[in-house]
Amino acid sequence: MAEQTGTGRCKASVSMLIPAYNEEDILLPALERSLECFQRDFEDYEIVLINDGSKDNTGAIIDEFVKTHDHAVALHNLINLNYGASIQRGFVAASKKYVFANAADLPLDPGKVRELIEKSENENIDVLCVERMEYLGTSAWRRFASLVNRALILMLFPNGKKGIRDTNYLQIFRRSIIEDILPLARSPIFTMPEMIFRARYKKIYKVVPVEFEYKAMSVRKGAFGHPNDIFWGIYDMLRFRLRVWQRNY
Repeated sequence: MAEQTGTGRCKASVSMLIPAYNEEDILLPALERSLECFQRDFEDYEIVLINDGSKDNTGAIIDEFVKTHDHAVALHNLINLNYGASIQRGFVAASKKYVFANAADLPLDPGKVRELIEKSENENIDVLCVERMEYLGTSAWRRFASLVNRALILMLFPNGKKGIRDTNYLQIFRRSIIEDILPLARSPIFTMPEMIFRARYKKIYKVVPVEFEYKAMSVRKGAFGHPNDIFWGIYDMLRFRLRVWQRNY
């Protein structure tokens, strides 16, 4: 059973990464909500904020938040590097036992994080793949792009995906294995799936799926359905497929 402190908080530490690009309208409420939940639920935690070259006040909001909160860390990309590169910067900077990436609209409610961390701790899980019980998408194109992405991943990586329905929602990683599974991919749609598959193909890490409710804090246009992101993702998939054939993962 996951160890608790005398205060009843979870003793296992957690790093939450939030990459942000032009998120000035929703970022501060998300940070306040996250801080409220983590202060209540965890003895030790950090929020790693990655400003991905934002053109609005996102960077200033992050800097001001970090100045007044010891548990927050700021990373700034001088230019927009996209989700994949930003997340990898966050993974390298994270320092706590478990690490996961959330979005500025909080698709994973911070109030639910403790339950998932305790599951990882109790079952000695290295990669916990959180799957959406239901995902309706934000548009017909976004839903179509998601179906194509899932079909390609299933076709190219049947062994890596076996038993895992959703590889693009959220994953909780044990910090100690991240260096061993950092991906070549930088595309938004394949960075996290490649990390899952690397962990699986190595056959020394415990990868477990779990269904969870998907409920973003706000409704906004999907970020991963752009045609250039899709082609970029296909390139990353094919490159890693070649590595798998060569057993170079």
